[in-house]
Amino acid sequence: MQMIADAPDEEHLRHLLEAAEGQFADGDATGAYSALESVRRAAGAGTRLWAEALADIAVVLHDAGEVADAYAYARHAVAVAPDLVEARQALDVCGEALAYGGDERMVSDRILLVVELFHPSVGGTEMLAADLAFELTARGRPTEVLCYEHRDRVAGWRGITVHGTAPALAEEALHALLASGRFGAVIGISSPGGYPIRSVLGLPHPLQRIRSLVVPCVNEDGDRLVRARADQAEAYSRALLRVDAVGFSSYAGWDRRLLDHLGVPGTYLPNAVPVIDPTPGLRDAIEVDLATPLVLHVANFWPEKNHLGLLEAFRAAPSNARLVCIGGPAPGHRDLAHAIIAAASSDARVSLLGGRTREEVAGSMREADVLVLPSIAEATPLVLLEAMSHGLPWIASETCGSAPDLAGGLIVPNSGLGEAIAALLADGAVRQQLGVAGRARYRAEYSWDAVAPRYLAALAA
Repeated sequence: MQMIADAPDEEHLRHLLEAAEGQFADGDATGAYSALESVRRAAGAGTRLWAEALADIAVVLHDAGEVADAYAYARHAVAVAPDLVEARQALDVCGEALAYGGDERMVSDRILLVVELFHPSVGGTEMLAADLAFELTARGRPTEVLCYEHRDRVAGWRGITVHGTAPALAEEALHALLASGRFGAVIGISSPGGYPIRSVLGLPHPLQRIRSLVVPCVNEDGDRLVRARADQAEAYSRALLRVDAVGFSSYAGWDRRLLDHLGVPGTYLPNAVPVIDPTPGLRDAIEVDLATPLVLHVANFWPEKNHLGLLEAFRAAPSNARLVCIGGPAPGHRDLAHAIIAAASSDARVSLLGGRTREEVAGSMREADVLVLPSIAEATPLVLLEAMSHGLPWIASETCGSAPDLAGGLIVPNSGLGEAIAALLADGAVRQQLGVAGRARYRAEYSWDAVAPRYLAALAA
């Protein structure tokens, strides 16, 4: 793909756009396509020039027989610039070729949510998916879930219908459910290359009658993977333009940066958590009184969660402080689990409590003084939102994706975790101020009352 210098001005981009149109008129469709894609990505998603580039690309794709993608490009162009005659003409021509009857949509209010794992699997994405399905259903959009099968799954969890599938049959299961005509919308949530995103983007048509939304969960590794090759990034951006909306969960995180790089418009859909009724008992479980400074860490033993780094940093904490780690061994990382257990056993101030229910985690957050998240790679960690919902101040490493969007905590380099823990434990007034700020921001932006309407708007747009 032709590359454009950083921050080109509109006049330069328009010159390139006109030159590309000339290339196409002269029969160089390949060169024209490459140049137009370069303009599209540099122009900034949602701008007039971006829409003009999309309209031109639609013409090139239609000429090459790639009608479904031409329709998708033209549709986005019309959404931004309804008066763009070329885009409307391309939309009409491609829609007629694809036998789309105008802009008719499925009238069903039922949503299919596609994720890899779901209850009783436990993890951040699984909790988000479960809460999202429940909240959308409660707001009048009955939501069913398609995910990998689980031997311990019980049908009808919280009233949500769950369709389990073997991984090898997952795409076939998705096609069959959508072909049933029961669903008016489909949502895919996963890593950029995960099955739910890949399958929704790879459906054999741009779901003209079924509203489509994907929410890629992007950390540094996912961002690097998409950008690894220019042709790969181009193919991914083209696929994202096939769906109606692409969600991003953080202004500061990798997901928004990746969409900007790809020139794809995004809809802000922050993560959310409910307020969980707490089950108390943390201090009783480790036999400490209310005067003992208590630091909490909640994560299973995945390498990116950096338990060993935290245990090392905690050596700088006050001698009377305690560290409680909630979470257990992660599949495929037995040696790491042994190393964490051994390191924790060498410090009498550290307690490993294993897995706990959401109610027990909520109770622990009510009784702790500080939450710490030392991860070396995160996208949009829910645990910080949970801390905010309980007014618990937090400390996160600077590699924790969405943390700069939030309130109620401190962001430090991993090398500064120990110092930050000691400083925050020593200042009750600052902890109180952070807790109040975090709870207020949670209510305003990260409760389901704030976030669920954003999903409904994205599906209705």
